[in-house]
Amino acid sequence: MKLFSYIALALALAVLTACGGKGEDMPTEVQSDDCWRRTDGRLVFTQLSETQTSAPSKISIRFKLDDRDGQPIPGLTEANFNIYEQTQSNSCLQPISEFEALRSIQREQRSFIQHTLILLDLSGSVITFQEELKAATRTLINEIDPTESSLNKIGVWWFDGAADLHELIAPTFNKESILESIDKIKTDLSKDNSTNLYGAVTSIAQKANMIMEANSGVSGVSVVLFTDGKDRANRVSKQNAYDAVNESNSAISFFTVGLGSEINKNDLEQFGRDRFVNISKVNELSATFQEIASFVQAESNSYYLLEYCSPIRNGANNVLIVEAVQGDNKGYLESNFDATGFEGGCEL
Repeated sequence: MKLFSYIALALALAVLTACGGKGEDMPTEVQSDDCWRRTDGRLVFTQLSETQTSAPSKISIRFKLDDRDGQPIPGLTEANFNIYEQTQSNSCLQPISEFEALRSIQREQRSFIQHTLILLDLSGSVITFQEELKAATRTLINEIDPTESSLNKIGVWWFDGAADLHELIAPTFNKESILESIDKIKTDLSKDNSTNLYGAVTSIAQKANMIMEANSGVSGVSVVLFTDGKDRANRVSKQNAYDAVNESNSAISFFTVGLGSEINKNDLEQFGRDRFVNISKVNELSATFQEIASFVQAESNSYYLLEYCSPIRNGANNVLIVEAVQGDNKGYLESNFDATGFEGGCEL
């Protein structure tokens, strides 16, 4: 009987210890409820350059934001972004509050430039409505408003049946010079009535990618193509033109405008991966180009620079998550960073 009493007493003590009676010094595993959990979202990040760190503890990351349909997400502010960090010693991605880390989300004012490359079909058939096309192009230029303060550059090229693109003006901030270049479009400008559409698309895609590469991913590029016909020159294959667009930097936007019934809609839909507009009448050109300008501006404002002061003070393999939230839609960007030597005193 005594043996039974001793066993009962031992069991009771064990229960008390497990419930925290005298056992506070015993380690217990606690699951944090502030861990970030990955969810499938509709917002898509495109990181434009490597994550950068600078003393004493600043992290900078540049990206473009779109939805799953490829439409730009412009104009978000700090309130739309959450920041999470994880160290090697912590298995949990934890939120970084604004009180722990200053943060700033903005369009890069020091080096970010939006380039718009306008490509016009000036083959034989366009001669009959060149004045309407010139007026519409001026509308596009005025709406985008290329200036140093707006950080928008515009360049204009045209094509006919020739092998190479013809340059009216290279990308520049000088709005007056761009508008003057449109006045160079004359009836006798083109010497080839054929249409080298596939070659023109291939060439302009190459120019767009070269601009992205030359500016280390801190520039945006939009291509606006107008045509009223199909490829007739047979200088470049359709597949090469398709590949030139499909393999272009994902941050480059392609817009196409097709006029009339002689266009190949399938081609222009492929080339205008961000938007294709089909119009039937010449008098619709100006309104259509104005509409395209609004999309170009939205693209321009969907590029962001996020800077924040990390509270981490050491470690070479830390993880950063930037989460974007717009209404019910979310998306995230994941990156690693080295916090070796990080200290306090960070300012933005």
